[in-house]
Amino acid sequence: MYILKGGLLGLVVFAVGSIVFTFIRQARGMPPHSVIGLSVIRVLTYGDASWWLALVGAILIGVWFFRTA
Repeated sequence: MYILKGGLLGLVVFAVGSIVFTFIRQARGMPPHSVIGLSVIRVLTYGDASWWLALVGAILIGVWFFRTA
C-alpha cells in the first residue's frame, strides 16, 4: 500500500511542479495576454531528458517517504 501512496504523492508533486516551472520558464519575456502553444509545452516536458529524470525521482522519493513513515 505504501508503494501506491508514495507513487501517487510523487505524481501529484511532480505534476504541480512541472506545470509551474514550465509556465515560469516560458512566460518570462512574453508580452501580456500571450498564449503558450501545446507544441512548446510538449518540447519543454516530454522532449526534455531532465523532465523524465525528475518524474522518476519524484515517484521514488514519494515511495521512500511513505516507506519510512
